[in-house]
Amino acid sequence: MNVRREIEEFRRTQQEATVASDIVTSGEKLFRHLRREFRARFARDLPRPVILPRSPVCAVWRDARGQVGNVQVVAYLSPWRFNENRPLITRITVNHYGVRVSRANLKRLGCTFSQTLGQTASDPHLELSTVPEELLDFAPWIAAFVESHDIGTELAAPPHPCNFFGGDMHTSSYAWTCTAQDEAWAYQAKEEEIRQRQLARWRESKTRSAV
Repeated sequence: MNVRREIEEFRRTQQEATVASDIVTSGEKLFRHLRREFRARFARDLPRPVILPRSPVCAVWRDARGQVGNVQVVAYLSPWRFNENRPLITRITVNHYGVRVSRANLKRLGCTFSQTLGQTASDPHLELSTVPEELLDFAPWIAAFVESHDIGTELAAPPHPCNFFGGDMHTSSYAWTCTAQDEAWAYQAKEEEIRQRQLARWRESKTRSAV
């Protein structure tokens, strides 16, 4: 099944499934597929050797300064068994998590055995949240983002509208696509509404029991 069809299937499952486990399973399957495809596309688009370790699941490279960088895709929000209504929000992290690389992979990158990503990878730094439909479109942009910081190449606008916090697309280290932000905030607002209703019922029951 291709990614687009799998996203459509996940959205349909979200709307129609009556069993929470079906939604959770569909979300987990989609996330794994998106993460795998993003890493492959990023490796193809970054004009330098990229290694794709299985553990941790990331993409690593050696920049022009001899430092090792990494990019990962994580599920910032996803359906789970206690709340299957949570949206799937994917987050791309560039040099955010410090991870160890095997000696063999370090050697393939031309690094010394003592180097680890946690020690060397700090710039550029970015956390970017997207919805599943947008994630793969950002693979070439993240590669260009890395190159723009590394060797000063021009960086085009991102493929989907984004809100960059604390700076612009060149200097910010935290961003959301507008669609992902709207979806996450709508979910949080709905959850807060539910919480307030539950709190009101609890207060009402306490009042009745005190009479």
